[in-house]
Amino acid sequence: MGVHADNWGMMLPRMVVISLLLSTGAGTQELIPGIEFVNERLRIPESTWFDEGNYIESGVGLSFGIDKRLTYFAGDYEEAAQRFEISVRQFRYKAEIWVCLARAYFYTKAFDVARDALERAEVLMPDLAGTLWQPLLASLQWEIQRRAVQQQAQIDFYSTGLEEVLTLFRLYLFLEDHSAASDLLAVSHERARMMRERAKMVSGASRSAQAAEADRWDQLGDRLAGELRTAGIDVPPVSSSAPPPEPAVTESVDEQERIRILQLRVDFYRAQQEDYLQLFQAYLDRADITRARSVLASLGRHMGDLDVLSSVAPTLSDQADIEEKIEEFKMLRNDLRNQIPGDDGSL
Repeated sequence: MGVHADNWGMMLPRMVVISLLLSTGAGTQELIPGIEFVNERLRIPESTWFDEGNYIESGVGLSFGIDKRLTYFAGDYEEAAQRFEISVRQFRYKAEIWVCLARAYFYTKAFDVARDALERAEVLMPDLAGTLWQPLLASLQWEIQRRAVQQQAQIDFYSTGLEEVLTLFRLYLFLEDHSAASDLLAVSHERARMMRERAKMVSGASRSAQAAEADRWDQLGDRLAGELRTAGIDVPPVSSSAPPPEPAVTESVDEQERIRILQLRVDFYRAQQEDYLQLFQAYLDRADITRARSVLASLGRHMGDLDVLSSVAPTLSDQADIEEKIEEFKMLRNDLRNQIPGDDGSL
């Protein structure tokens, strides 16, 4: 969607953002006021290992300044990262180069590599550990948690694309929130299912475009699952949202219509607990585990919606009523999740 970094904090009420950040615990290091990872004007101290004379004679300073101007600040962060890697190999004790290197990786969404750059710098210049490297690591952790909160809100309440889901997946992997990362598998396949439902309502080129987009969402879900398994993280099998084969016993027209109406309520209207329960059971009866899991994902979005409403409730009584509903939906989702065969609770 191209949301600028400075606008991330405007997407949800401030009190919601703060409460979510506090609930997740923003980093293990101390957040020091003024030490902000994304602050381009942050003054970078020099290490006691830094020798300005040798630095000037090496010519690294000149190339470093050109690299920042021509690539880093121009937004070509991939090229910037390559150039900064050359600079830190040529002169390892210039702290500012390491900070720029970490930021370049951050903006290319290589979050783990950004953290690795700061940790490499700390090993080389331990005298700056308490004043620079550790505070920057804490700020990096906090910044990624903040962006994960905002990106999740975008996905829950707005129309977002595949890139936004993939970015959020990377954020959750960095935060080691494997459960939240796994939830995005169901989100991807649910988006594919909705695309296929819309395709049935149109014809010609529009239908082909909707079907192709559905395939891309399914492919994204499969890709995320593959990455989790490659990383050694167990995830329940989530199959494609492509139309399932006809059941052995053909459903009655009335039953098909009942399921269709329930799905419409869940997708586009304010569904009640009973609607979620009936739709979930209908998919279990069909042995359609993928769509049964999609009901859990829909429940999660509904709870997120209620959480926002709670934060802006006009009275404490209204807030308490909404929070009670959230707890009821949480209990329902847990009960339904336990009914999915072979589910380990990660979705």
